[in-house]
Amino acid sequence: MRANRTLTTLALLAAVTTGLTGCGSDDKSSDSGKPNTGTVAPTDDKTDETDSSTSDICAAVTDDEIEAIVGAPITREEIPGGGCTFNQEDLRAAGISLNTTPYDESTGGFDAAISGVSATLDGTGGGPVDGIGEEAYVKTGTAMGGSSQQGGGLVHVGNILVQVTVIQGAGLSAEKVEAMVVDTLKLVAEKA
Repeated sequence: MRANRTLTTLALLAAVTTGLTGCGSDDKSSDSGKPNTGTVAPTDDKTDETDSSTSDICAAVTDDEIEAIVGAPITREEIPGGGCTFNQEDLRAAGISLNTTPYDESTGGFDAAISGVSATLDGTGGGPVDGIGEEAYVKTGTAMGGSSQQGGGLVHVGNILVQVTVIQGAGLSAEKVEAMVVDTLKLVAEKA
């Protein structure tokens, strides 16, 4: 069950990441020749401290905050390659994954990210969400031939894009999954 949940989470994350980076450079180093650390360089008057907090949303969000959204104790795990998951003991119960990527209009921006989420989830639930970050989007539906409702969401804050994924196999309704995604989008927008 854990391997299946991890594969679904990684597939959803890959869909958005592919949409965002498909037109980008293959160069994995910065201009200084040092390896890219995955943090986002400041592009405006923000300080390095502000930028650092927005580039690592997993460190900014507490377990208690995620537990309040899912309604049960969770265990935090890092995702290989970046991001994090918050899972309940029963892996069929709702779990939440977070990932950040640099926001870049030249790779399609928010519309490309929406395409990635929409291509991964079958269903008609969701759409733009007003009042969260600079722009936000939520989508619910089934994934990879499954029958349980899953959710994906995006929020653009400053120079980053945060992806939220809700994976579950406990029979939650699309409305409940969407509410969990929206609550998590609000949380990460406040923290970013």
